[in-house]
Amino acid sequence: MLGFVHGGEGEAQQRDVARPRQVGTAGGPTQDQARGPYWRRVARGWYLPVDVPLTTRQRILNAATVVPGSTVGGWAAAYWCGIPMLEQRGPVPVIIGRDRRCRSTPHVEVHRPAAGHVESVIVSGVAVTLPLRTAVDGV
Repeated sequence: MLGFVHGGEGEAQQRDVARPRQVGTAGGPTQDQARGPYWRRVARGWYLPVDVPLTTRQRILNAATVVPGSTVGGWAAAYWCGIPMLEQRGPVPVIIGRDRRCRSTPHVEVHRPAAGHVESVIVSGVAVTLPLRTAVDGV
């Protein structure tokens, strides 16, 4: 069983992942450091130290971080909650509010709910869809 450490804003994070940082923020690189060999860009303006492996869990945390206010869904929500048999290499599905402006990228697949909002639960510091929605979306 993996141990928990406390991250920013009182959330619990798994030790096997690291939250991406923005340039000039606490724990993040300076602009010069971001251009150097010790930081990897994971999205526009977001960086990770190069020694952090890009595992499936890390890719999910990256997506949840770089699309603030999003909810991780589908296979990624199931994987984050401990169902590794659903591991996939494609983009991480995230759900955002209908009023938000955000586009999909090769690493993040943005979805908007047909109506209303998506109910979520926080698991290890990441908002994921509820189990029933996760099961339906993951099929």
